[in-house]
Amino acid sequence: MEPMTVVSPDRYEEALRCLVGRRRSITMRPMMEQLAAAGRLSEGCLRAVLAADGGFLAVSYMAVAPGRTVTITLSPARRRVDAERCEMLLADSCAALVDWQVDLAQTLLGPGDAVMLDVYLRSGFTPLADLQTMTRAVRRSGRRKPMPAGVTLCAATDEVLPAILDETYIGTQDCPGLHGLRRTEDIVAGHRAGGRVVPELWQTILLDDVPVGCVLMTCAADKVADLAYIGLCPDARGKGIGSAVLSHMMGRLSAKGMRMLRLAVDASNVPARKVYHRMGFRHSDTQRAVIRSIRRMQVEPASGQDVHMTSTPRRSCGG
Repeated sequence: MEPMTVVSPDRYEEALRCLVGRRRSITMRPMMEQLAAAGRLSEGCLRAVLAADGGFLAVSYMAVAPGRTVTITLSPARRRVDAERCEMLLADSCAALVDWQVDLAQTLLGPGDAVMLDVYLRSGFTPLADLQTMTRAVRRSGRRKPMPAGVTLCAATDEVLPAILDETYIGTQDCPGLHGLRRTEDIVAGHRAGGRVVPELWQTILLDDVPVGCVLMTCAADKVADLAYIGLCPDARGKGIGSAVLSHMMGRLSAKGMRMLRLAVDASNVPARKVYHRMGFRHSDTQRAVIRSIRRMQVEPASGQDVHMTSTPRRSCGG
């Protein structure tokens, strides 16, 4: 068995080059600077399988995000021996995560990347969903679908969001395998970390003054906004509320100078995809999400009470 090691900071550039499959002549300095600026080059984040001469045969990179989630990326496997090394390295990386403050490991793969999918599945990961990225231009003018009677919006705060989100997850068709694998407060933190949060774009949906859902949008670079989440309680579905709220939010995005709205939707969530298509969203990319629970149970230290159970290694990405 070839030895594995935690990559030392002086070899980060070499490890990142192996991770992305770049030639030696191409510098990875800009990537290193970006990761360091984002706080994503912490001790132990890069691990490697070593060759006899001390070079790197395979590399894993673990990027922790708010919401107790970690994304594990592996160097590409082009041969069977590469896949075996990646599998060994992935097992080692997941074992190291037991001491990290994370609940969920995830990765995104190309839909046709059967070799790497097999590596993750053989290492205890479970398929979550094929996530379709969809985009739509935000127009300065145009018709906005009127809100159904009794539907209003108000600010969504971290105090009220967890209870609302829990209701919207009931019977959801969007990545249902994620349900119950993280505390809802951590999911909110993950959504907040997706971009710049503007209060006018972070809203609770009310029906006759009763909270029935929420819409959460964040602002990215280049005047692009991301739909971090939109969800409704079961009794509020099928009434045109979701599409009306999105149409209304387009006006708010325009007022904020946004030019495009981007979202990711579970390919198996046919009702949502139909709504997005009717609203002018177009499919631009697909990635396959796979996940693994890092801890089977979370215990509140102060009380000793179980607050989070993950009895099977399911569901990142999501927020």
